[in-house]
Formats: sequence, C-alpha cells, structure tokens
Amino acid sequence: MELLFIDCEYSGISGDLLLSSLSSIIGIDKVKAYLEKILNNLPVKQNFSMDFISKKTNGIIGNYFNFQIKNHDLNSHLATISSKKDQNFVVRPEKHDHSTYKIQDMRKDLNLALNLFDSKETTKEVARIALEKIFSAESQVHGIPLEEVHLHEIGSIDTIIDISGTMFCLQELGVFNETNNTQIFISPVNVGNGKIKTAHGIMQVPAPATAKILELNQISFIFGAVNFELATPTGVAILASLKELKLLSEKKPTFPYKIKKIGKGVGTYDLPNQANLLRVFYGYKENLTYNDNKTNRYSTIYTLKTNIDDIRGEILGFLITKLMEKGALDVTIIPTITKKNRPGYLITVITNKDKIDILTELLIKETGTLGVRILKEQRYCLKRKIQEHKISIEGNDFVIHEKIAMDHNGTIIKKKIEFEDLKNVADKLHLSIREVENLLRNLIK
Repeated sequence: MELLFIDCEYSGISGDLLLSSLSSIIGIDKVKAYLEKILNNLPVKQNFSMDFISKKTNGIIGNYFNFQIKNHDLNSHLATISSKKDQNFVVRPEKHDHSTYKIQDMRKDLNLALNLFDSKETTKEVARIALEKIFSAESQVHGIPLEEVHLHEIGSIDTIIDISGTMFCLQELGVFNETNNTQIFISPVNVGNGKIKTAHGIMQVPAPATAKILELNQISFIFGAVNFELATPTGVAILASLKELKLLSEKKPTFPYKIKKIGKGVGTYDLPNQANLLRVFYGYKENLTYNDNKTNRYSTIYTLKTNIDDIRGEILGFLITKLMEKGALDVTIIPTITKKNRPGYLITVITNKDKIDILTELLIKETGTLGVRILKEQRYCLKRKIQEHKISIEGNDFVIHEKIAMDHNGTIIKKKIEFEDLKNVADKLHLSIREVENLLRNLIK
C-alpha cells in the first residue's frame, strides 16, 4: 500500500504550499508544463509569471511556488503579513481594487483546467467539491446568497491554479485509482495564532472562511505558537473535499512504513523560530499478509451473515461499496429462497474483530434486517505481496502493480496484474485488456 502523510501540524496548510510539496515529489517540470497550459488557455488575459524556485526557510531548502500577475506578487498581494512588535496581531493589507471573478466563471475555468489533462471523474469531483466549499464558506460568513459571492480576480486565478495543480499531482500519485489507491493521512491542522487585521476589522486566527470550512467539515485543528495565519481556505477546502469522498484519514499512520520521497513546500514569509515548511511524506507499507512463521498461516476472522427478502438490487450494490469502505475484508451476496418460499439474498461479510460493531450497524441501517449472525472462524491464507514494476511503452511510463501469492515455503502459486493498471495502459495505448495483459506479461518476465 502506498501512502501520503501531509504534516499539517507544523506550518499549517495552504493551496500553494500543498502544490509545492506534491510537485517536488512527482517532478517540477511535469507540473509546471501543466500549469503553463492552464494559464495559456484561461479566458482571462493577463500578464502571468509562474515558476517553482528552490528557497531556504530557517536553513532548510524546499520548493517555493512563485506566481505573479500584472506585475504584482500574488502572494504578497493577498496575504502580506508583517509583525507588529508591540501587539499580538499581524496585519493583512486590504486588497487593491482589481476586478472581481463571478462564481460561474470560476466553475467554468476550473473545468477547463481539469480537462487539460487526462483527469479521472473522481479527480474532477474532488476539485469541484473543494471550490464549492470555498464558495459556501464565503456565502455563510458574509450572509449573502451563494451566486452573489465574488472573489477578486487575482485570488480566483490563484485558487484555480492551486486546486487543479494539486489534483494533477494527487492523480499522478495514485490517490484516485479505483483499486490500490494511495492512502492519504494528515495530522491536525495548525492554524497559527494571534490576530489578523482585515478589511472586516481585527479577528482571531483562523480567518472567518477558513474557520467555517473547519467547522462544516469537522476537521481537527490546533493553535500554534507563531502569531501568523498558517491555514488558508483553499488548503483546508482541499483537505475537506478529500475527506468527504473518504480519501483521507485524519490521523498519523500507526503502522511502520518506508519513505520513497519527501516533498517540501516553502511559504512566502519567514516565521520566527521555525521553518515555514509543509512536508509531505510519500511512502509505502509492504503488503505482506503473513510472514514465514508457520503459526501465522492461520488467522481468526469473523463472519457476519443475514438473510434479506425485501431489498432492491441498487441498494445491494451500494451496500457492498459502503461495507468495503468501512473495513470489511470481503463481501458476498448469494441469491436464495427464504421462508414462505420468498426469493431473497444471503449477505455474508468477512471482517476482523475490531470492525464487527460498525459493520453490523451498517448492515442493519442499510438493509433493515432484524438480526445479524456473527460467527468466529479460522482462516488459512497464502502469503501475498504487491510487486511494483516500472515499465516504459511507446514513450509512456507506467507503474504496474502485480499481486503475487506464495505458499509458506516461498513457492509462487499465482501472479496477477491489478486490473486498474491494465485499464490505465489500455486507455493510454488504445488496446484491448487482453492485448495489454499479454504485453505486460512479456515485459515483466
């Protein structure tokens, strides 16, 4: 299993920090080429300047995303913060009088940006949800209808760049794969501390829109030691959209894992006594089911069973998805004949002990069943692992995951390429699944 751990507990989260961190993992040139394509295709005609720069913060080198427009530094334009030695607040200057960006225009431009690469439907959905969460927060904070929310043009372009660029990176890292997707973990979000001076007066950190997104999406946060605003609406909205689609876990990984690469995004400002740095750890947990010890050939599992004779097929399909999302090891549904000769279904769920309660409650809630049978059983399993292969075909680079099953003497029993990888290669090369499987089998050998 591959994973991303976003360490928000140190320097918070913002759209540009997250984009900078992820870009340094997948390759700055690749991300920069995509972002330049967006700027070249946006209907807003401005003099844009965009680059990724190596920058030090408190002695640590990282990746800084520098975006400018109309000869104004966008970051300083929106969020220049200067300390006042005699007061416990920081100052954010009021925005200049730039033209505003209507909601419907931002939606169109985000869709345009997402269509400039081979984005998956889930990728687009996460991006759109993130943007809508920002709109919704601004609407509720200011007490105005959603469609009346207008953002400054300069900030709106930055938001589109941050969201679409982050989605590009996350898709490249496998977060939106249908199977074997990269899991995201986050620590509590550091929102900073002290007060900020805005056009609405002096306010406590976090800023109103950021606070509203944290509230509506129940994202855990902490106040830090530094009197600066460390969390922004765009950064928090991206986390909230991933959480809504259950692509993010609000905890640090509790299992051992190995690091492939660390992405380091540097912020604009120098913070007192700490680096202004967001670190994203890209790593993996080796997917071995059992080790070589003979005593580990067997494991204890629990089987949940219930009979249903009054349920629609659509609900059954939804039920399977929900059960797997909540931690079921396997789900099967078998047609059967129940009492009074009624056609029905036998639903069987395999789970570990710690998931019994949550899965039982889910079965009852979704099916309306009056009872669930719980059986404790022994299971004999082969060892399994995922082998990763990096393959180049016709100038296209692919990462192929192969599931390998072995007996407890280490003899390979079965190999199988993950279907999501077969589908990805087939789509890119315009080949059938069978052709791709034969091709990959030969290359992997």
